[in-house]
Amino acid sequence: MEETLRLQFGTAATTIGTQWLALQQSNGADKSLHVLAFEAKGRVRRQLRAVSKEQQETTTWGGGLQVYDQSTSEPVTRSTNNGLWNWGSLHEHNLVEVDELRPHMPLHNFYEGHAVSNGGNVGNITLEHAEDRVRMVLETCDQLRLVQGLVDMDAAWGGLAHEMITYVAEECPSAVVMVVGNDWSYPMATDDEDAVFRVAPNVRDRTKIEARKRVNVASSVALLSEVSHLLVPVAMSSSSLSNTAFPELGFDRSNCAEVSAVVATALELVMSAHRGQSVYGIMEGFQPSMKVAELAASFPHTADATTLLQRIRESITNEVDRSSVEDPFITHSLLPRMQQPATHEDHPSKTFYRRLHFHGAFDSSLRSAIDIFPVSSRDIALHWSTSPLVLPDTYRLQTMQSSSVDAISQLSLSTRNGEYLSTLAQRVAWSDKRTLYEFTRAGMSPDAPEEIESALASMADTYFTR
Repeated sequence: MEETLRLQFGTAATTIGTQWLALQQSNGADKSLHVLAFEAKGRVRRQLRAVSKEQQETTTWGGGLQVYDQSTSEPVTRSTNNGLWNWGSLHEHNLVEVDELRPHMPLHNFYEGHAVSNGGNVGNITLEHAEDRVRMVLETCDQLRLVQGLVDMDAAWGGLAHEMITYVAEECPSAVVMVVGNDWSYPMATDDEDAVFRVAPNVRDRTKIEARKRVNVASSVALLSEVSHLLVPVAMSSSSLSNTAFPELGFDRSNCAEVSAVVATALELVMSAHRGQSVYGIMEGFQPSMKVAELAASFPHTADATTLLQRIRESITNEVDRSSVEDPFITHSLLPRMQQPATHEDHPSKTFYRRLHFHGAFDSSLRSAIDIFPVSSRDIALHWSTSPLVLPDTYRLQTMQSSSVDAISQLSLSTRNGEYLSTLAQRVAWSDKRTLYEFTRAGMSPDAPEEIESALASMADTYFTR
């Protein structure tokens, strides 16, 4: 049986992972998933029972990683963990606490997540023990074929993710590496333990956060794309997730758990199409030169699915005025939206490849519509699972808990991906010198902004020159 290793880096990434795991369990996922969540020390809460003196020696240390014996602990309630962790499904061996990264720290600098030997703040011993934890999992795998990385890109976690995913890619060169990077913004340092789960309200803090985001996200995308086969950026911050996106859901966009539930649902929809099949099918239709893909999902989808197929056919076959046909997933996309620079160059809108997954009963006419769809498989791949998506009773959008919904997901390559990369490149090139000084003090090379700009611009060009 092909196995999957899921690595989670940071609070938003771990929250996504926890919600995704619950969705997989509700929809009959197999048991071939291995999870390792890297978190700040003390972020995942424990409720300890009274223990005897003999049991008090159960905590051990390995460098900067603290390992607990969870046999003397009780799960915390859902109301106190903000959707971050579920001790009913996850255990101590799934958690890796990084001593150098604490909840009270701002964690605003990608490069601080690198090892000390690479100019960062994470001790070399800590990194070695983290690699040991990963190696222990790898040694239990007979057929590891897929590595999923969930990453908080706008934080030091991006740097640590780069270190660890590089290590895994070297240890398992035959595995497909898929990275899902979110742009959730960590607030400034605070004594409020739960502040990380909310968007910072202070305008001054927002300005600083956005200035650092330019460097963090650009660095994460540029470096993580080097060690992955597919990179999927997802919007989670107030500046990148449009207020008009997912209008039917009515979720709180300042709440990390609720936004994470939307992201997790989209991931479950798009990845479930490959359940029970070879994971190498994930890369079918995608090109090595176009690693950045756009994720979109419509749920619950109550409209006629054949009408959506008709709109997609029109957008593909209307060569004369293709740009006038609006993409049917435009309001259900998780690709981060960013303000375009004044010197932005417009490019005609074009989608090169789509992978659609219909999840639910829908109308029986959908089968014939798929069978006779007059578009090459090089342009679109269509999958249909007749079972609806089952949402667990722990689903963070309360109005949808314990329900079953029809849904459609899309993973695509288009000029929108190129626009995203191009904007990242321009924004990092125009970063404030005071912000860059903070990063160079944390280990970033003075030449890094120019190198990152060049790398991202080159990646963007592949979407415009096809």
